[in-house]
Amino acid sequence: MRPGGCHRGTWLKATLADAEAKGQQVIVLGHMPLAGGETEDAPDAPEVRQVLESHPNVVAYLNGHYHPGAYEVVGGVHYVTLKGMVEQPYPASAYAVVTVQENRIRINGYGLPPELVLVPRSH
Repeated sequence: MRPGGCHRGTWLKATLADAEAKGQQVIVLGHMPLAGGETEDAPDAPEVRQVLESHPNVVAYLNGHYHPGAYEVVGGVHYVTLKGMVEQPYPASAYAVVTVQENRIRINGYGLPPELVLVPRSH
C-alpha cells in the first residue's frame, strides 16, 4: 500500500480474512477504479488488487469515478466501474439496482448503466 495506506491495508486484509473464515462472500465498494477502462486507476491499485485477488471470497469491486464505465475480471474478481449517471441526458434518469443472490450478483442498469451478472469464482 502507498505511504499512509498501511492502516487501511491492514484493515482490509483483516476484514477479508475474517469474512473468509466465516464463509462469507464479499463485495468491496470504492470510488477509484482498480482495473479496466481507459482511466487512471487508484494510486495503490496494484497493491489493493493483490489483496482482493488473494481472498477467494471476494466476488467483486464496484466503483465509479470513470464516467464511461468499465468491466474486467482479473484474478477471479469482477471489477465494475459504473457509468456516470450525470452523463444521462436530461430529463431522463439513470441508475442501477444491484441484487445479491446466493450464487450471483445481478446489476440491472436503467438508462446508462450496463446489465451484468457476476458469478463468484469457485473456492
